[in-house]
Amino acid sequence: MYILQQLIPMMIRNDMTRACLIPALVPDLWHLAAIIRADMACYMINEPFSRKSQAHRMKLRNAEGTQWFTMPIYQDDRKKPLNEVRIDNSVNWQSELMKVLRTNYGNSIFYDFYEPEIKADLEKAAESEWLLEIVSHLNKRVFRYLELDSQISDKLKFFKKEQFDPIDFGKSDVIWIEPRGSYYRKLGDTGQAEIQSPEFTLPEYRQHFDGFEPGCCLLDLLFQKGPLSFEVTDQLR
Repeated sequence: MYILQQLIPMMIRNDMTRACLIPALVPDLWHLAAIIRADMACYMINEPFSRKSQAHRMKLRNAEGTQWFTMPIYQDDRKKPLNEVRIDNSVNWQSELMKVLRTNYGNSIFYDFYEPEIKADLEKAAESEWLLEIVSHLNKRVFRYLELDSQISDKLKFFKKEQFDPIDFGKSDVIWIEPRGSYYRKLGDTGQAEIQSPEFTLPEYRQHFDGFEPGCCLLDLLFQKGPLSFEVTDQLR
């Protein structure tokens, strides 16, 4: 079973904003904004698997608009909590993903610059069969490429739901939950904290194809802006 290295007791403090999120295989700008703006960001690891969540898939830009790349999940694991979900590595998903990335982003400004490292990241991820270990690895790598790892590493933590609910939140605490999709299960007892579903105003940037499609994963930003991605991520603050 997936064993979490980063599982730690939650620090109790008044006037805290906690972003309570479903893990994202590769986050998008909304996820990144929530992580950056919150005092603490919590990936809830034992939420039930949902085919609608971004835990096992990522949205990519293409000429027609967008497409989803979905990780191959064992059929028997689709009714399990996320921390018990396994990836079917009999499917060469990392090669398929690289083909999709090259087809969609091969002419992006910084694709060739990052391609070897992204390929190595996916090969390393494929050494594990557990979905959340792959999520953790890819999140760390993408945040490093965006030069955000030092800001995020101490803020983004992985928690089981039962470790989150019993905390005695104060009146001035705020909990952000995702407004997107019906897959998010409501929190249990959160004391007196205020629960919000924030709608962030997110920056747009020039994508490889005409027009702007929101909700693409951060690889879209990375391939197009590269080391200049800070021009977009700085606006999330």
